Amino acid sequence: MKQIFFNLHAGKWGGGDREITAHPELISHCRAGIVKTIEYAEGLGVTQLNCLASKRAPQYSDERQWMILVDNVRNAAEALLQRGFRLLVESVNLLVIPGFFLNRPVQLLRLIDAVGMPNVFMQYDIYRAQREEGALAATLGNNIGKIAHLQIADNQGRHQPGTGEINCPFLFREIDELNYQG
Repeated sequence: MKQIFFNLHAGKWGGGDREITAHPELISHCRAGIVKTIEYAEGLGVTQLNCLASKRAPQYSDERQWMILVDNVRNAAEALLQRGFRLLVESVNLLVIPGFFLNRPVQLLRLIDAVGMPNVFMQYDIYRAQREEGALAATLGNNIGKIAHLQIADNQGRHQPGTGEINCPFLFREIDELNYQG
């Protein structure tokens, strides 16, 4: 089995952190984590790293947190580009982590555009996208060049494909027709 990616430093989960990339008080931790993550990735032969934003910090405006997120993702992307890595960004639906800063694919696309680095892509989680936004085939069709990894589970319950409401045979045909190579 080959490991294809793992997440950037996520903070102290036992202390309540749920990722740290958009948190204004954790910039130095985020950046130090990138250095350590690169070491692990090189050791494991992983060429993609995944980034999740953080929970909203209610004492800061969304605009401030957005600026921190863009800056931290750009900083990570620059460091990773020098080593030949891709940086994936992922949203988390609000049912999984209430208050998460990025919860919809449209927000990820906006972030990718704002960062403007050639090695930043979307990690498109089909289950989470269905929960928050729907329009799975349209999102795939319009953005396949920005998607480096598909994560697939069915809705409800995040179970294996074919056990819920997503028309997986249709979606898999669409993915094949798009010539997805991730």
